[in-house]
Amino acid sequence: ERAENKSSVKRRRIIWAAVLIFVALAIVGAVVGATYHYGSHDPEAVAETIYDELDPPNCCIETVDPTDETHLLKLAEQLNFTLRRYFTKERNFNTTPENKIEAMNNIHNYFERIGLLVYLNKFNQQLYGYLGTVPDLTYKPYMNGTNVVGVLPGDYYGSVEDKVVMVSAHYDTVPNSPGVDDDGSGMSVMFEVIRLMVNKKPRKYTLIAVASDLEEYMLIGAQVFIDTWWKELKDKFGYRNEDVLIHIVVDTMMNWDDTPNSQEIPSGLKDALLSDASDEMKNMINQYIADGQKGNGLFMISTPAEQQILIGSLIPSFNPNAQYFAIPIFHPAELPDYGPTNHLLRADHARFWSAHPRMNAIFITDTGELRGYMKQCYHKQCDDESHITQNNLMLMSKVTAAIGEVFTTMTEDGICKFDDSVTNKACLTMMLESTFTDDDLPSDDDKAAVVVSNRKANYIADRLEYLGYKVESLTHDWIPWVDVAWKDNAISEEITTYFTVIPPSRNQSGGDHVIAIAAQTFPGVSDGSGAIALLEVARLLLNTPHNTTVILIFKNNLPIKEGLKFRSSKFRLQLAILSVIGKYMDVTPNATLDGVYQIGSVLNFDESPNSQEGDIYSSSVGNFIALVQGIRTENNLAGLFASTFNNLSTVPVEIIKSENVYGREDLFPDMEWVILSDTDYERGYMRDCREDDTFKWKDCDTKDKITSEGVEFMSNVVNAVVQCVKDYQP
Repeated sequence: ERAENKSSVKRRRIIWAAVLIFVALAIVGAVVGATYHYGSHDPEAVAETIYDELDPPNCCIETVDPTDETHLLKLAEQLNFTLRRYFTKERNFNTTPENKIEAMNNIHNYFERIGLLVYLNKFNQQLYGYLGTVPDLTYKPYMNGTNVVGVLPGDYYGSVEDKVVMVSAHYDTVPNSPGVDDDGSGMSVMFEVIRLMVNKKPRKYTLIAVASDLEEYMLIGAQVFIDTWWKELKDKFGYRNEDVLIHIVVDTMMNWDDTPNSQEIPSGLKDALLSDASDEMKNMINQYIADGQKGNGLFMISTPAEQQILIGSLIPSFNPNAQYFAIPIFHPAELPDYGPTNHLLRADHARFWSAHPRMNAIFITDTGELRGYMKQCYHKQCDDESHITQNNLMLMSKVTAAIGEVFTTMTEDGICKFDDSVTNKACLTMMLESTFTDDDLPSDDDKAAVVVSNRKANYIADRLEYLGYKVESLTHDWIPWVDVAWKDNAISEEITTYFTVIPPSRNQSGGDHVIAIAAQTFPGVSDGSGAIALLEVARLLLNTPHNTTVILIFKNNLPIKEGLKFRSSKFRLQLAILSVIGKYMDVTPNATLDGVYQIGSVLNFDESPNSQEGDIYSSSVGNFIALVQGIRTENNLAGLFASTFNNLSTVPVEIIKSENVYGREDLFPDMEWVILSDTDYERGYMRDCREDDTFKWKDCDTKDKITSEGVEFMSNVVNAVVQCVKDYQP
């Protein structure tokens, strides 16, 4: 009896899923159908122009109101350009591989040109054994594919606070079909959604766009993306499937047909709909049938997990004056026999529903072969550009605007702008708070410590790449002057130094002179503040003219409980800096290395009496910035920083001179090396968070120690370093 009841529940779930799908289609069709005839615009007009330009004329509309006809018409022009420019040729791996490669390159270049981080997720079908049971795929050893992934990082990208919205479409086609609707239309919608989102940066959360390959062959590309690229991102930064707020899959988007009976209902679905529906549902279904089953809307397919997004955001954005119903399709694992709903699982969203744990996904489609001309042209040669009409473009425009509206709301406004000329303290605070987790605390597990250290380094590297810098790396094994004893003690084989070279600003002289700015990632908030300060320096240098080449250098460090002896750990950073400098000087022999700003911890500011320890300091109050400099070099950089900092802040500068600043003064005897620090474990609460004699970290340098005074102090250090780079004259 229980088994029979369970079967009955499953049957009712399938029936109700189909009921709501049908009703949603009916309502969308009825309302959308009334909105796509626009005055003097010929609904059947086809623009014949073939474009050579990369962007449409008078590009591009920055903000689209889904209810504004003028906005939608302009967006339709852009979609027309994008579709004709990129997606009107067959793109099959077997019959037209050159076209598919061209499409892949075009997608990559478009993503890169508008400012995304771009990754090529390459694969071979042979890696995926679940296709081995398909006998007709005799050419499967040759099924090489490439997903093109674009990332528009939010302020929280790479941190545990980040959330993700995704949009995807597939760019491959079946043989002998140009695939304009399937899925050039979806690719074009995705292109324009991305453009809208780029125009609205900064965002708080991250957008990921996926141009999937081999969708036409059992959704291979989507599965590869989940199993490889997405898994690697999760391993890299700690993302979870649950962090994906929504993934919108757009596939066949431009078939609009308001003639009676242009929309087919899959075989068996009508009977299933009517067999177990409420009287209200039956009335709606029968009314839709009586009205002629017009194909003038879009399916929006979801599971119960996405209903709130569908009802609360997506459908109202698509047409805020309409009433829509959610379209729940239950997880495929709950459907041993898909029955009449089977065709609704034949797109990439099904792979995301099947992920473990599942990922939120909504599938938007014009139903492909079930409507209008696509009944004859689905996967055929006639799925071509002759069907790019104004009505079809307006259908695409409406859904593009709707997705853009939803993504804008879900990603929220960011705070870290690209055009800041002075430190954004809110951005600094956000980075300090969001990059710290309990995993950053000391660990007895060396391997776990390496994972945490690499995650923090990856965060800095990816943020620099998003700012537009080329990030390079080298391992410590490259350092030729580190003696064997130090190498054995440094656990260096898994530690990497990253750097980026910033040439002098345009129309500035002195490019043969070099200043390096360096920091390292430590566990904890205050200890790790130098790396965040370096990242903020990089952001501000985007808008700062300077006369010299600037090399930004950062190295990750291990949060291991036992730690390393102070001298060894300290000089690992200096040696890493020297290794980068040496490598740069090898390839640029005419360059002159003028000096280094090494940024230590710069967040601990404490004005209470006796908050400062250390015999070398003149004050017992921890309210100064310590500047350590060598005694055998000129004081150009040190003096410039001291005067600049004094102009920006009332906080004193304490200058300490040392014979041994970086351990190998014999290598670059004329180079000036300046260390900037809040004195670390000799001040305030950090006296209890680090043991000087053993260099052990304790579990107390946490984000609750972030204060407005500390952020102000850190901000002044960053502004002073940037101003020094700007004012420095070789």
